Amino acid sequence: MYILDTDHLSFIQRNGQEGKQILARLAVIEELEVAVTVITYEEQVRGRLNFLSKARTLDEQILAYTNFKKECNSVLVPPLYKGGLGGVEECCTILEKWYYQGLQQLALDYQSIVIIPFERAAALEHQRLRKMYPRLGNMDLKIAAITLINNATSIARNKSDFGQVLELRIEDWSAAYNQ
Repeated sequence: MYILDTDHLSFIQRNGQEGKQILARLAVIEELEVAVTVITYEEQVRGRLNFLSKARTLDEQILAYTNFKKECNSVLVPPLYKGGLGGVEECCTILEKWYYQGLQQLALDYQSIVIIPFERAAALEHQRLRKMYPRLGNMDLKIAAITLINNATSIARNKSDFGQVLELRIEDWSAAYNQ
């Protein structure tokens, strides 16, 4: 099993070069099982809520709640299985895609992704990791704990932090990949 960290899922959602590279890697793996953690969901929802709290005008609020610009409302996250790799029309800048993806679109995106929960075993593993790696971010350690108890590989760009967790398998798929 592969668990996408928040950064890798965001790359896919933004449909930039890194996202396309990640999708290319997903396309060549057989018997693919890819998921995200509920922690990634939390991080993305918090980001959207933060954007919403800064919306001052009525139009900004509407954008924050719904989709980004109407002409760009194709599905952001293609289903993560072989043969289901879609894309977003190149009608908005990557920054606009990120900021204008509202809560409603985020909820739709997560309907096509397996979400691994933070259950008791993960909580206990998280406590162990907090003691071993007190300087690492709490959310990163929660994702690492979920990944470890599921005997999965973390797909993340943040090797400086995740790489410190010695028993964690980590790969960065946002870099160029030669088949």
